[in-house]
Amino acid sequence: MKPKSIGIIGGAGPQQDELDDLIHLPRLLAKEIPPFEKPLVFCTSTSTQFGLHKRFFSCTYPDLQTQGQVDEIIDQILQGIDQKIVLERLEKLLQAQTEKTVILGCTELSLFTDSLCVPNKLVIDPLEIVAQKMLEKSFLK
Repeated sequence: MKPKSIGIIGGAGPQQDELDDLIHLPRLLAKEIPPFEKPLVFCTSTSTQFGLHKRFFSCTYPDLQTQGQVDEIIDQILQGIDQKIVLERLEKLLQAQTEKTVILGCTELSLFTDSLCVPNKLVIDPLEIVAQKMLEKSFLK
């Protein structure tokens, strides 16, 4: 059985079945947000500056000071700083937020999803959602 191609559209224009196979991350994220919640999105300053997530669902971004800390954490991950230090810093920052729902809107932050311990918070990991959707589309059809 030939594996199914997901999300790749060929030359002459997309066919409906090809469009049905596309995975639209922002739309998937919107479905994961509890009703009447306005999540906080931890992402890069660039994504925040352009309001990337706001194009697809109602959300907020951190204040400037917190955003600076998010950027520093992302940089520390990229630099290979001790994971325990990064995890502790990320957990403290998440816990300090007033929003109940937080989206990890940066792939580097998603690396810590399984290790995070932040009671009373719903932490949404977009990579986990995409992986689940890819499995559904590839194997459960």
